[in-house]
Amino acid sequence: MLGTHCQKCGKYAFPFRELCIFCHSREVQKTYLSPRGKLHTFTICRVPVPYTTPPYAVGYIDLPEGLMIFSQLTNWEEKDLKIGMEMELVVEKLKTDKEGNEIYSYKFRPAKT
Repeated sequence: MLGTHCQKCGKYAFPFRELCIFCHSREVQKTYLSPRGKLHTFTICRVPVPYTTPPYAVGYIDLPEGLMIFSQLTNWEEKDLKIGMEMELVVEKLKTDKEGNEIYSYKFRPAKT
């Protein structure tokens, strides 16, 4: 995942922006964020929404850079999801558009040991 690292205030943000969202400096660098983090909180949704099949899970992932990423969770078992567990980034198909193009997105899954 490509994020922003501000050279003035030192904070990270996601996604990449040409302006720091904290101090508004333009002294920012593109940076790759860690592909691993810890599950901060989550919920399991049982109501269908477009492009998902219930049940599905979403949650916040704490990254080592000091920011939280909201993400759909994948490859999980309800009994195994635990606050604080190690998670890892994956890229998976989200949907196919009307023209037949496959659209991909980032998701997090329980980390393999």
